Amino acid sequence: MNKKAFTLIEMLAVFAILAIIGSSLSVITSQIFKSYERMRSSQTNINLSRMIIQKITNDVENAFVSDLDTKFRFIGKNDSLNFNTFRTGESGVPEVVEIGYEYDSSLQTLSRRIDLSDPDVNNVTSGGTTEVIAENVTNFLFEYGYIASTATGAQFVYASSTGTWDSNIENFYNIDVGGDHKDPDGLPETVRISFTVSDPAGKVADESFKVSIFLLQDK
Repeated sequence: MNKKAFTLIEMLAVFAILAIIGSSLSVITSQIFKSYERMRSSQTNINLSRMIIQKITNDVENAFVSDLDTKFRFIGKNDSLNFNTFRTGESGVPEVVEIGYEYDSSLQTLSRRIDLSDPDVNNVTSGGTTEVIAENVTNFLFEYGYIASTATGAQFVYASSTGTWDSNIENFYNIDVGGDHKDPDGLPETVRISFTVSDPAGKVADESFKVSIFLLQDK
């Protein structure tokens, strides 16, 4: 029985075809891996943004102040927010806690402070324990909204020009629909937060988020 052997040219052709197939598979595999990494980085950014929004919402929406006791305050700036709020304690009974958020633009971090001790009017912006809850955050901004009369009727206006809110101070940024100071309310109608989440590896584009949180205290 005659056996036909492969010639050198045929062997070289086979190797060339295999090399082309291998190169194509390598490119496809690389593209799949890069797509997976981009999807994972994007999902990480989304999860981080959800955590930031959910945590601030849970704290802010139950914030309160009192015209009878000035130690319960709500003090906000563009890069920080300190206030008293209710939360459910370990025994299931609502308790008052002091919460603070602060954004550090140089470090691109957002920190959260919680103080379980008795509220102190002289200590509303400090005390307790602080932890960084988010990194790689840029352009973080707190804004404080109220209802004001305009030529087209009542609408939300945000105190973005000064970026401050103090429940103990009557000023232009704390008025009601009739143009009167909301004393003794002292709370904004809504807190708007906006920020951008960046991927330190640069695998996905920066993603920006903005949300308004409405306070639940009956006005």
